[in-house]
Amino acid sequence: MIVNDYNYPDNCIISRSTGKADVEGKEISTTLYDGVCEIQYGGSGNTTFQVVDFQSKPSLFIPVSNVEFKINDIVVVTSLNNRISAFTIDQFECASDFNDTEIWLKGGVDV
Repeated sequence: MIVNDYNYPDNCIISRSTGKADVEGKEISTTLYDGVCEIQYGGSGNTTFQVVDFQSKPSLFIPVSNVEFKINDIVVVTSLNNRISAFTIDQFECASDFNDTEIWLKGGVDV
């Protein structure tokens, strides 16, 4: 795999459910973003005490700030080592001055 952008070594697809299903019963979604990203696990500032230990939610960075995301939009990340994980958006913040968006993720599962 050739990495073209060392700031964003991963790839992701962010989509939103249309609320409809196809004839096979699979959820239909609309793609909001499909491109490079960087996923970070265990970032500071997003760590909470869960039952008996501290747990962190992963953060995702994408190089755009002009997409209107919503909480619970679907995120599928293919990391540099080809691990594919699916999440939903917990919260996000656009930094238009830097043309960047940080997205806090929840509910991660390997696909």
